[in-house]
Amino acid sequence: MGRGDVHRGRRGGDDCGPELPVRDEAADGAGLLSEPSGGGILVAFGIYVMVRGLLNGEKIKGSWSLRARIVLPLSMVLFGILMQYAGFILALAVLVFGSAASGREFRLGEVFLVAVVLILLSVAVFIWGLGLPYPLLKGF
Repeated sequence: MGRGDVHRGRRGGDDCGPELPVRDEAADGAGLLSEPSGGGILVAFGIYVMVRGLLNGEKIKGSWSLRARIVLPLSMVLFGILMQYAGFILALAVLVFGSAASGREFRLGEVFLVAVVLILLSVAVFIWGLGLPYPLLKGF
């Protein structure tokens, strides 16, 4: 029995023909791109884009400060850790403040307002809209 064969039955409710496996879309999880062929297409496309970029020879413009190279990845790691131990809201607040702190223009009032709006929209979309099972605050 394959992964998609959740139960077996007759299609269409008629009593004619052989029993056919009925595919349960909920059992697909991430969708058909999780299958080896779909994932392979994404990997091949990524390699194609990377090779085209490397063969282009164009210099990358701009530079990243040392602070951005340290604070930005650190805020992403903290987001992953805090999702488990503090909840969605605090983890997202740390991510927003950490991302803003990695830049050159950090204004506390603006970052606070952006963080509040992003947290409200993210909670609405990911927790309530999509129903992801993350606690808003640990213990609640």
